[in-house]
Amino acid sequence: MKRISSMMSRKSSKSTLNETPDSISVLLLGARGCGKTSFLYKAYFKYATDNPDTHFDVLPTPSHNVEIIPYQTQLYQLWDFAEIGSCLNHIKGNTRVIMYMVDSIEYKKERVANKARENMVWLLNNFKLDNTIIITVANKQYEKESMDIQEMGSSWVHDKELIRLLKGHDWRLFGCNALTGQGIDKILEYITVKLEEPIITPWDNLPNPTHLNDVEFKQWFYEEKPFLFFDHYCLIRIIYLSIRKKNKKLSHLFEILSQSIPNENSICYSETQTLFWIQMVSFALLKSPLLEGEDNHFEDFFARCCKSLQEDCWKEYYSFKLFYSTKATKEFLPPDKKPLPNAFKSSSLALKGRHLEIDYQVL
Repeated sequence: MKRISSMMSRKSSKSTLNETPDSISVLLLGARGCGKTSFLYKAYFKYATDNPDTHFDVLPTPSHNVEIIPYQTQLYQLWDFAEIGSCLNHIKGNTRVIMYMVDSIEYKKERVANKARENMVWLLNNFKLDNTIIITVANKQYEKESMDIQEMGSSWVHDKELIRLLKGHDWRLFGCNALTGQGIDKILEYITVKLEEPIITPWDNLPNPTHLNDVEFKQWFYEEKPFLFFDHYCLIRIIYLSIRKKNKKLSHLFEILSQSIPNENSICYSETQTLFWIQMVSFALLKSPLLEGEDNHFEDFFARCCKSLQEDCWKEYYSFKLFYSTKATKEFLPPDKKPLPNAFKSSSLALKGRHLEIDYQVL
């Protein structure tokens, strides 16, 4: 069992962050205990040695650690900083990559989640990072107690100040397990691909849906153009915008959703899940009717009804086994815990799928 953390800390304490033409500096930031040092050493043994399965103990990092890690066509200086304050003298205007790590188990605590986002907002507000690739790394993602990565991503996307500051960056959320190395390759591959591209932002071709107003979002969706990502929030948003006008048919909505190819940060299509969210959005509209003469933006509607539209509210009606079953992706399956709330005309209560051309007019 190798004990390398203290040894590396002593070596790196004399180092200064100095990106050369042969290497790219990657700043690994986050709270103590979130897995930064484990990530550094696992990546080091996996890519820089002939012993990728070497075991090691991780000791507290006094200030920072650094290792040179080769990956594909790039050579990375991977810097592990003990605290946010430890990196302040090392952040430069030409910093190309920041990996911000969070603990997927601790992130369930509201104060931990808020602090993680506050620290990133502070960094983006106080340093000129125009061309910086920013990665959020959700460590311990594959452990039983961890928060789902979609929920974590949703909390970042719905933080208006944070998402405003991230606009223009190549930002992604990746899951990993720093101790086993699971997910590390995907992260380094993404960074490598982005570094080899011209310095442009994905918003030039693939828009972040949170940056579009309701009209732009709906138009882009129905023109069947791809988004940077399409999450739960986007799904209930397009459902809301599609049924906001009376007698609006949703057959086209089903066709687009079922034919879309999801990326890593997007939800996969399911007939049952889509119909479930149509039902829940419709019921929310029944309880909180739209006001005549007002704009009725989706954000205002969601703010009023967010409790009944939480991402995991399906658990009240469905078991995990049924909701995520293969059969549920192809056809509508009724809930196995309790009936869905009634939001439709009596003639449309038998939800059997998109091919029925159901009248989704809200009562």
